[in-house]
Amino acid sequence: MLNEKPAKSPSVDMDRMEMINELDEISIQDLLKRLWLRRAGIALWSLAIFVSVFFVGGLVFLLQERTESGMLCFRLDFSDVENGKYPSGLPFSTEDIISVPVLTRVYQNNGLQAYMEFREFKAAMSIVQTNDRIRLLRYEYAAKLSDRKLKMDERQQLEKEYQKKKNAAMGPVYLLRFSYQSGFFRIPRELVAQVLNDTLSVWAEYAAQTKGAIQYEIALVSSNPMEENPLSSEDYLVIIDMMLSTIKRVQNCIDEIKTIPGYELVRVGKRQISVMDIEYRLLDLVNIDLKPLNSLLCNEGISKNRNLALSFIKNEIFERSLQKQEAISQKKVYRESLKNYLLKGESVQANSGTETRISPMIGESSAGIPAMIPQFGADFLNSMIELGQERSDARFRQEVTELAIEAGIKEVEAESQISYYKSMLNAMGNDEDFSKIDSSMDEAARIKTESTLKKAHDEISNSIKVLNTVYQDLLIRYLEPQATLYSLLEPAIIKSTKAVSAKRILMAMVLAWFLLEAVVLIGYLGFTKDNQHIRSQVPPAKPEA
Repeated sequence: MLNEKPAKSPSVDMDRMEMINELDEISIQDLLKRLWLRRAGIALWSLAIFVSVFFVGGLVFLLQERTESGMLCFRLDFSDVENGKYPSGLPFSTEDIISVPVLTRVYQNNGLQAYMEFREFKAAMSIVQTNDRIRLLRYEYAAKLSDRKLKMDERQQLEKEYQKKKNAAMGPVYLLRFSYQSGFFRIPRELVAQVLNDTLSVWAEYAAQTKGAIQYEIALVSSNPMEENPLSSEDYLVIIDMMLSTIKRVQNCIDEIKTIPGYELVRVGKRQISVMDIEYRLLDLVNIDLKPLNSLLCNEGISKNRNLALSFIKNEIFERSLQKQEAISQKKVYRESLKNYLLKGESVQANSGTETRISPMIGESSAGIPAMIPQFGADFLNSMIELGQERSDARFRQEVTELAIEAGIKEVEAESQISYYKSMLNAMGNDEDFSKIDSSMDEAARIKTESTLKKAHDEISNSIKVLNTVYQDLLIRYLEPQATLYSLLEPAIIKSTKAVSAKRILMAMVLAWFLLEAVVLIGYLGFTKDNQHIRSQVPPAKPEA
């Protein structure tokens, strides 16, 4: 049969199918062979990728903004700093250290105009407290004082205990920071450290000059009133009273100077006179010379101007009587105020019957919708209100009591002075006796009296001058602002941090290198083109007969 087609050979079709299946299966060995054949190009591309990635990563690392930080740890050493006051009594704040006058001098002295504007410099300076011991102590006693079951005496005991432990802990420690953003150019590290140290130094000088930080507000007695000799015009009793008053003021100055650190080490003059020497000399002058002489003059009636002496004594009695009456009136007002305050508090508690409590539904609104801050309950808020009221009540009673005690002390002092002057007046006798004594006054007693008063006058004048010299020398030697107000705990620490760390940039560079290498390898493999090229070499299937 001529038109009959020859039968298809099954062996030929099977060979063709097997060849195609072998081509479709990707062998690792074949891939390695293909990569090996193209190793020169792959190595060249790999080197180019490595150099590019390294260059770009290094450029990003170098050109990114950096945060330059300088830190200086220091402690404030002046007294009363825990109460927010300078030794002079003026208020103190840590913001004084980085105030505009201080930073302006630091900015100009260190030539920071070449690196930044003043507003940027001011924003870069900050100060924080770093005393963790005091912070933990505050948290501990805040939890104890929040107990509503505490009585008033127990609360006061806890407050005293807290203050004692706080004073025993390390003084207030602060950290001065100079932090700014820098580009490729930055301030030298030496200059940053100098700026931090200069800030504290300039603040210490500024505080000493404008705040009285190291002067302790001591009003020294001037020697001008003692320059003029009153022996020629005043009566003996008047002169002695003036000298005793001056000595009392000098002793008050000595007591204030004793509060200054290092006062016992200062000695002046050829005889190396100290503050204690001046105090002892004045005490001896009062007890050995002036008071015995005053008793002698009153008992013996020795006087230069009797009318002046009597007028002086009577005027002093009158003045002291007024002071005593004023002190009595003040004490009465304070006592009545405290009594009325306590009675008012008791009546309020009696009338109220029960405490006015905050609604227990503090966690919900009136419509039953939960409030924004449900964690604060009624008991907590009530305890806070009671705590504030108790502390305010205790503070008021303490202040009124202190004022009443002060008025009582004034009353006692005035009574003592009145008794003193009355004894002088009684010792002088009546007019007839005094006139007889005055007319027959012993010339030797007059000379002795005037010589004693002249000696006392010279001693007081010299003591005032020496005390002023001691005070000035004390300021120069031991009250340098930099050494008195603060102390450095460690040298300045300079750190440089970047927005993206070197570790992260390195990880990104490695990841980018791997990705780009994968792209190169995939490009060189060329699965599709290679397969098509090989498929084209497969003999086509023979047409059926």
